Amino acid sequence: MYSVLVKNMEKKLGTVVRSLRLAAGMTQEALAKQLTADGIATRQNTVAKLEGGLRPTSVTEFGALARIFNYSPAQLAEAVFTEDVEETEGVKNAMLAELAVLQGDIAQRRNELAAANELVTFTRLELQAQLRRAAILESRLSGHQAGEDNGEHSEEA
Repeated sequence: MYSVLVKNMEKKLGTVVRSLRLAAGMTQEALAKQLTADGIATRQNTVAKLEGGLRPTSVTEFGALARIFNYSPAQLAEAVFTEDVEETEGVKNAMLAELAVLQGDIAQRRNELAAANELVTFTRLELQAQLRRAAILESRLSGHQAGEDNGEHSEEA
């Protein structure tokens, strides 16, 4: 049970750090550089793991994060332990931007699908016309052969 609670807190801390970072307009790389400047050697992938709740955070790291985001450690802890952590404008804007990209992709796929449907319809109509022409030619050929058969019989008689 304890490990589940710790994992949950790590995930919450990661969510809060990500929200604060985005609200500050920072990249993961920029946060890593600030942590390093604060005496905690950190790389971008470490920040990514922290934000994903995939690594524990030391008390020293926690304090440095609070300083970087102009929080007291108590304020940062409160944000982590508050059940209803509000998303910051940075996270909302990032999500809206991602949504806009996805909507653009959907619109493009719809246009591609409409073009493909038009091509299928055209091809089907073209095939139907060819089948009608083939049926007419077959009918004429059958009639022509029937006439030849009749002509051959009348010449023999």
